[in-house]
Amino acid sequence: MSKQKIKIKHLGIFSTGKFVAVFNFILSLVLIGVGVVLGLVFALFALIIGVVSGDFNTLVAALISTVTMALGYLFTGAVAIVVYTVVGFFMGAIVAFVLNIVVKLSGGLSFDAEVN
Repeated sequence: MSKQKIKIKHLGIFSTGKFVAVFNFILSLVLIGVGVVLGLVFALFALIIGVVSGDFNTLVAALISTVTMALGYLFTGAVAIVVYTVVGFFMGAIVAFVLNIVVKLSGGLSFDAEVN
C-alpha cells in the first residue's frame, strides 16, 4: 500500500445530491425501524395496563390509543421518508456548490489516501 496525496478540486453537484438523498433515505428507514420497535413496546405496555386494570373502558382506551399512534406513526414515517430524501438531495447539492466555490478560492482540499 502506498500513500498518495489527493487534492479535491470539484465535487459533482448532482452526484453529491444523489448521494445525500440515498443516504437520508436509508437513514430514515433505519430510524423508522427503531420507531416501530419502540412503538411495539409502547403498545405492549398499554395493552398490559389495559388488561391488568380489569376495566373494559381502560382496555378500549389502550387499544384506541395504540391504533391511533400506529396510524399516525405510519403516516408520519411515509412523509418523513419523502421529505428526508428530497431535502437531502437539495442540501447535498447546496453543500457541493458551496464547497466548489470555497475549493476554487482556496486552491483545493488535500488529503492523504492509501492506494491498494
